Amino acid sequence: MNRITGAYRVIDLTPGRRVWLNTLDLSWQPHAIYGLLEVDVTIARQFIAEHKARTGEALSFTGYLTFCLARAVDEDKAVHACLKGRKQIVVFDDVDVALMVEGKVGEKRALMGHIIRGANRKTYRQIHDEIRAVQSTPVPPGRGIPGWFRSAMLLPWPLSRLVKALLGMVVRLIRLFSYP
Repeated sequence: MNRITGAYRVIDLTPGRRVWLNTLDLSWQPHAIYGLLEVDVTIARQFIAEHKARTGEALSFTGYLTFCLARAVDEDKAVHACLKGRKQIVVFDDVDVALMVEGKVGEKRALMGHIIRGANRKTYRQIHDEIRAVQSTPVPPGRGIPGWFRSAMLLPWPLSRLVKALLGMVVRLIRLFSYP
């Protein structure tokens, strides 16, 4: 398991918040949050286009969005917190942003997962350079997914669902015991 973590705080949940967690468990299992967002990116697109016209370098729009997201989350880190058991949350000081980056495999393109660590402390240019570096590295065999995991996810429906449920239990146990 990857143990790279930065500074964090463990905060006790108030009884009221614990009531809501238990209520959500009764009504809806996945705890999914759906959202629709509209953002005016006209000025950012103009800046990127002007930079390309001036220098020939295409700045990463994904890098710009990552930069903005990290700054927004940095203002209220509670949106970046995760549960520890049922009575506490872990709030991290660093904002890590996971994204999919497209790389080349011969003539084809493939998606790879990448995490921009400490994105709230990086400049737009640093995030852009990190994304471009990931894009230029060769895509690992199997796109970085362990062979056993790929095989498990390709099992017929009832078996793949069972594997996902078991992995989910393991992840919850790891989270429960990972932080002091």
